[in-house]
Amino acid sequence: MKSKTFKLIVIVAIFAFILTACDNSHTPNPTTSSLPSETDESSSEPSPTLSVNPDFEIKYGSDGNIDYTATWPGKTVLVWAYSDFNQLIYYYMNMMTKQYDNIEKYTAGITDEIIAEYNNYLIAQGCDYVVKFINEMTVFDQIRKDIQDKKILTIGQLFTYYQPWLRQLKQNDEQVDILSCGLSTGYLDSDKDSPTFGQMINVVESPDMDAVQDGLVSEITEYITNDSDTRLYDALPEYVWNLTMIDGKIYGAYNDTSYAKRSQVKFNESIMLELGLTKEDVDSLEEINTVLANVYSQKKEAVNKNEFMLIINNTSQSSYNLYAEIDIDDNNISYKYDDEGNAYALNKYTDDEYLDFMESMALWNSKGYFAGKYYYEDYIADAVKAVINSGNWFMKLDYETLDYSNKTDVVSIYLNDWIYNDNFNNMISISSWSENKDMAYDLLSRVFTDKYLSNLIRYGIKGKNYTISNGIVKMNESRSDNLTAPNYMIIVEPFRADDYSVEEKLEVVSNLKPPAYLRFKPDVESMGYDVARFNELISKADELWVTNPNDYASKLNVIIAELNELGYADFINKINNQLSEYISSFSYLKSK
Repeated sequence: MKSKTFKLIVIVAIFAFILTACDNSHTPNPTTSSLPSETDESSSEPSPTLSVNPDFEIKYGSDGNIDYTATWPGKTVLVWAYSDFNQLIYYYMNMMTKQYDNIEKYTAGITDEIIAEYNNYLIAQGCDYVVKFINEMTVFDQIRKDIQDKKILTIGQLFTYYQPWLRQLKQNDEQVDILSCGLSTGYLDSDKDSPTFGQMINVVESPDMDAVQDGLVSEITEYITNDSDTRLYDALPEYVWNLTMIDGKIYGAYNDTSYAKRSQVKFNESIMLELGLTKEDVDSLEEINTVLANVYSQKKEAVNKNEFMLIINNTSQSSYNLYAEIDIDDNNISYKYDDEGNAYALNKYTDDEYLDFMESMALWNSKGYFAGKYYYEDYIADAVKAVINSGNWFMKLDYETLDYSNKTDVVSIYLNDWIYNDNFNNMISISSWSENKDMAYDLLSRVFTDKYLSNLIRYGIKGKNYTISNGIVKMNESRSDNLTAPNYMIIVEPFRADDYSVEEKLEVVSNLKPPAYLRFKPDVESMGYDVARFNELISKADELWVTNPNDYASKLNVIIAELNELGYADFINKINNQLSEYISSFSYLKSK
C-alpha cells in the first residue's frame, strides 16, 4: 500500500480545545438554532430506538460503569478499542490550572447515552451483539502521573500512548474485537528546553502497517470477497480495495479519507463587487492574468505597503499538479489520463495544462503579485494574518477536498475536475485475537454502510444532540468530532451549509477514476538511467517560478534539454511499456 499519510498537527487540536478546556459546559451553537425548524427532517423522524423503547434504562455496575450484561441480557458484547485524543487534551489542559479531582467530567465524546442508543439501534436491526467502546483513558492513571511528574511537557506527547496501549491489550489477552489503528500523527515540539524545540516530531508514521507487522489485526480478504455478504465491498469504489492492500491482502477499511480533491482559485466576493467583476471575468487562466494586471494597477500602492494582498498562496508543489490533473508516484514519475480514459506516464513539463499554470505562477511572481513570500507557512506573521482577516485580499490559490469545502464569501473557480485523493488514515480492523470475528465483521460492514450509526458517533443522538434541516446538521450542543471513532465521510451529513451534501459526494465518488498509476511500481533500477539526476532536474524545474521568475521559459528549456540528453523521453516510453503490461494483467480484488 502506498504510504501517503496525513499528519495530525497537534497545534490545531490545541486551538480547538483552548476555548473549552476549562469549561466543559455544552453551549448552544450561536450560528444555528437549538429548535427544530419547520423543514427540520428530524421532526418527522425521531430517534429510531428511543421512540420504540422510551422506558429503556441503562444499568450500572458497582464501579459506576455500564453493566453490559445486565443492560442487554443475552447479547454478546463486542469491544471496540479507539483513541479519544480530544478527551486526553481536555484533561491535560484542565490539569494546568486545577486539581484532577476538581475537573468537570468530560462529556463531549461517546457518552453512555450515545452507547445505549448505538446498541439499542443494533438490536433493533436484528443484531445479537452490542458494542463496548474503550480508549486510552483506561490507562489515564499512568498518563496523569506522567503529567504530574513533568514527563509530559507538550500536548503532542499525549499521542505516544495509544499504539503501545493497543499492544498491551493484546499482550494481556484483554478482549478487543474491533480496533481503530489510529492516525498518522506528529506534533510541533514547543518545549523550549527540548533539543528538538520547534521541530516536527513524528509520533506514528504508518499505524496501519505497524498494526499488521505487530500482528494486531486480522486479514479479512476472505470476508471481503465472499459473495454471500457484499455490503462492505460494495460500499466503496472497487479500486479502493486494491489501493488499500498491504502485501496483497486486506486488513481493514479506512474511515478517514476525503476521496477526492481539486484545485481551487478563490476570489474575494466583496472586492469583486467593488471592482465590478463577475465570475465570468475570471473563469480561465488567460482571463485571470488580465484581471490581476488591472487590479494590481489599482491597488499597487496598498500591495507594496502590505496593506492589500493581491494573491495569497495556500498551496504547495503537490497541489500545482492538480491544475493539470496529474498524479505523482513514489518515484516522482508523473501520470494522467488521456481523453479516452487511458492512464499514461509523461514528462509534466511537456504538458500544456501544467505549463500554462506554472508559467502563470512565474508571471505573477515576476510582477510582484504575491504577498510577502510564496508558501503557506509565510503567512503566520500576525501582521499578514491581520490583513487577510480584514478582507483586504483579492485572490487565493487553494485546493479543496470532498469532505471539506470553504465557499463562504468567495467566488470559486475550478480549472480542473475532481481527482482521487490517494490518502488513507485510520484503518478500522478486526483484532487478531478476537473470538467473535464473524460478528465483528458484521459490525464493520454496518459502520461503513449505515448512515445513522455514523452520524450517531459523530454528532450524537438525532433529535436531542442534533437535528437535520435541508441536509445540514444543526448541533444543539457542542461535541468533539472524534476522528478515530466510526464515521464514514461519504454517508455522514455535513454540518456546514457550504460543504457538499451526501448526494453530491456520492455522485463525485461514483465518477472518480483511481490514481493513474493504481499502485503500479515500475522497475526503474534495472533500466540504466540516471534516475537521481532526473529527479534533481525535475525538482529544480518545480522551483523555477520562485527562483527564476523573470527568465522562467529559458531556464526551463535548459532543464528540458538536459533531460532529453539523459534520455528522459525514452525513459518515459519504457515506463509506459511497463504500465501497459501492468494494466493488461491487472485484476481487481474480485469480479462483480
